[in-house]
Amino acid sequence: MLLKDKVAIVTGGSRGIGKAIVKEFADQGAHVAFNFLKSESQSLELKKEIEAKGRKALIFKQDVKDYNAIKVMVEGVRSELGTVDIIVNNAGILRDKALMLMEEQDWEDVIATNLSGAFNLI
Repeated sequence: MLLKDKVAIVTGGSRGIGKAIVKEFADQGAHVAFNFLKSESQSLELKKEIEAKGRKALIFKQDVKDYNAIKVMVEGVRSELGTVDIIVNNAGILRDKALMLMEEQDWEDVIATNLSGAFNLI
């Protein structure tokens, strides 16, 4: 297994591309931690699926926009699983509008999630 006993953090790992990344890491032997914002039942289901493969899985209801929340998440991962070997900043949002049609709040949400969220994870 390519990632045997490596530790990975994937933001936005409960659904979509993030879920596929989490599953692939687990299939390759990694222990995986991921966060979610709204999809708790999907996260719990994915956690069980990973653990059924003999891997450790941690889930966190944390918003990547919140620096302190992400710090707590990373510290929790280190405490439970050890050194973090892989980080995938997958969380992101899209406001499907032309820039000129975006409201200020739309812009702030996109920047806070897609840019500050990446910074907060580092």
